[in-house]
Amino acid sequence: MFDLNLVFQYKAYLLTFLLVLIRVTSIVSFVPVVNHPAFPIMVKVVINLFIALMLTPLLIEKGILFDTKLLDSPLTLALGISNEIFFGFVVTLWIRFFFTAAVFAGDMIGTVGGFAMAHIFDPTAGQSVIIGRFLLIVMLMLFVIGGFVNMMIFALYMSFFKYPPFHCQVNSSLLWLLIEKFNQSFSLGFQIASPIIIMVLIFNISLALVARIMPQMNVFFVAIPVQLSIVLLFFALIIPYMMEIMYDTLKGEIHLLIKFLSPP
Repeated sequence: MFDLNLVFQYKAYLLTFLLVLIRVTSIVSFVPVVNHPAFPIMVKVVINLFIALMLTPLLIEKGILFDTKLLDSPLTLALGISNEIFFGFVVTLWIRFFFTAAVFAGDMIGTVGGFAMAHIFDPTAGQSVIIGRFLLIVMLMLFVIGGFVNMMIFALYMSFFKYPPFHCQVNSSLLWLLIEKFNQSFSLGFQIASPIIIMVLIFNISLALVARIMPQMNVFFVAIPVQLSIVLLFFALIIPYMMEIMYDTLKGEIHLLIKFLSPP
């Protein structure tokens, strides 16, 4: 003889796992490292399943269970799943803005430094300056090595207490916050690239003075190789400064994200 209460309880556990899996997939799939098209799909599936299996018992222990009454309305269920996916995309967009800032800074450095013609073609991102791709890889390494992946999982766990399943809210305050973060990402890009931009400006002014003092000198023939050499040397010297800015930015923004997703 079957115990119906036990059957309904296991049904609620299974549905809770599926809901947790939906939110985990919607957030993890858009995380900067995992969302790369070159990242193996099977590895993405395993990561999502592992995180969902890890979080589900912890959430059930805290009393977060799926309301089986929602199954009576397929439309409500579909809207809830769509809302979960959109919520995950919006939350990860917060962090992705600052990875875009690294590419933006590298493109500015490459353009002012004379690397505009040295484009590489990446099927996943189109054409970009080599320095931009290099800074993006550096920021991805900081994201993984700095323990920010664990912090993102913790933020995902805390989000279930402030926004239970099917109760995610993408309101105007969150959208205005994203606009603010978008503006901050541009400021971060200028902050990273500003030392080299100022150095190139000083070099060009000096070159103009040399051209006035020595008109017989072929400035354009000398300027390009000298400028490339100086930019590469200066770039190598200030990489620790850039990495410090990237690390502090990631640390501050993910702490803000955890605070935003945690209950008051």
